[in-house]
Amino acid sequence: MSHETLDFTSERWDHTPYRIWSLWEVLQTYAWNLVNHTETLTVVREDLKDRLNAERGISHRSASVLEEDKENIRTVLDLMHVWMDRHELHASLDRANRILEMLTEPEPVAIELIPALKTLSEVLEDELKRRFFLYLPPDDAKLYQQPLGLFPKAVDAFQSTRSNIINACRCHALGQSTACVFHCMGILQSGLYSLANKLGVIFQFPLTLAEWHNIIDNIESKISDLRSLPKGQAKDDLLTFYSGGAVQFRYFKDAWRNHVAHLREEYDPDQARSILTHTCDFMEHLSENLREMPIPKLDINQPPGTGSVQ
Repeated sequence: MSHETLDFTSERWDHTPYRIWSLWEVLQTYAWNLVNHTETLTVVREDLKDRLNAERGISHRSASVLEEDKENIRTVLDLMHVWMDRHELHASLDRANRILEMLTEPEPVAIELIPALKTLSEVLEDELKRRFFLYLPPDDAKLYQQPLGLFPKAVDAFQSTRSNIINACRCHALGQSTACVFHCMGILQSGLYSLANKLGVIFQFPLTLAEWHNIIDNIESKISDLRSLPKGQAKDDLLTFYSGGAVQFRYFKDAWRNHVAHLREEYDPDQARSILTHTCDFMEHLSENLREMPIPKLDINQPPGTGSVQ
C-alpha cells in the first residue's frame, strides 16, 4: 500500500451514484487516518530495508530493530487495531497481532519483520476490497432515512401503507425504479380498499381478492347512488371527493398498476419519481376525508349470493 497505490486523481466515488465501490476505494479518497497509518508502516518497512542494504557486512540474521522502530510500529498498530476490530477485519488483526508478538522478543530482527509488515499491508488491502458501499446523493439519502416524512398524513390515516411507503421511497433512493412503482401501487391499494369500505362495496369473497377494475366499478356504482341525495353543499362535496377519487384510481390502474403488476413495463428514475410524487399527493388528499377501517370479512355461515358481511 505504497503512496503510488493512492490514485487521488481518479473518478471520485461520491460523483458516481449507484456504482458499487469497495471499502478500499472509499478509503483511498476518504479515510485519511487509516491511509496515513498504513503509510507510516510502509515508511518504517522501507527504512528497515535500507538499513539492511547498508549493513552488507553484517549477517541479516543479526540485524536488529531499533527501539524507535518498535515504538512507531506499536503506536500505529494500536491505532489501527480498534478500526480493524470494529469492521471485523479478522485476517488483518491476526497479522497485526503476529507483528506485535515479534516485537516482544528480546531482539527482533529486521529480516523477519519486513515481510511481516508487507504481508499485513497486502492482507488489509485484500480484506478492504471485500467491503462494499452504495453511495446515495443527499436527497436520496434523506428519502432512504426518512421515507415516512414524504407521506405525513397518509401514513397516519392508512396504517397499512407504512411498509409500502418505506419500500417505495427506499427503492427510489436505491435506483430500483420499477420496484418503487410496484410499491406505490401497494400504497394506493390501501386507499382503494378504504374508499370501497367507506362506500359499502362488498363482494361474495374478501375484498382483498377482488380485481381493481371490479372494485372501481362498484365504487362508481355507489357514487351514482349518491346522486339521489337531496341537493346541497354536502352532496356536492361528497360527489366531488368520491368521484375524483374513483377517477384517479382508474387512472392509476390503467396507466401503471396493470403494467407493473404483470411485468409489462420497466420504469426509469424520472418516471418513478413522478409516480411516487403523484401517489403521495393523491394519498395525502384522500387522508383529509378518509380513514382506513378494517376490511369486512365474508360470513361463511351465510348462504352464497347474499352479500352478507361481518
